[in-house]
Amino acid sequence: MATWENWKTVSLLVCVFTMVREIRPIEPFFTSYLKSMNFTSNQINEEIYAVGTYSCLVLAVVIFLVTDYFRYKPLIIADGIAGIFTYALLLGTPSLFRVQMEQIFFGFFLFIRSCVHYVFVCQGRRQTILSKKSPV
Repeated sequence: MATWENWKTVSLLVCVFTMVREIRPIEPFFTSYLKSMNFTSNQINEEIYAVGTYSCLVLAVVIFLVTDYFRYKPLIIADGIAGIFTYALLLGTPSLFRVQMEQIFFGFFLFIRSCVHYVFVCQGRRQTILSKKSPV
């Protein structure tokens, strides 16, 4: 019974993490925010968003390889840390380099969602959790 309670706690924490992770209030206003920080439209499109796009391409290969080696728990923790760095780099008056670094962390933060489906529960436990039956 103690093991079942542990899995309930883990499942609850994953649900809370997933819900909190999706709260990104700056995202719809990010371009306006960058323009208010005196970046030109040309800089935003060619020097900032381009870094985010190409970093996602590189991170896709790296994350798929790392996921097979480390499994999922360390990547979920790294995802949370990347989310913190994403918004911490925007504090104050960010330079072009800081905003480009923010785009790299944001790419990691977004790509982990499609790569890691929070599958660190073994198959038998997952069936139990999804069906709400107590383990036998």
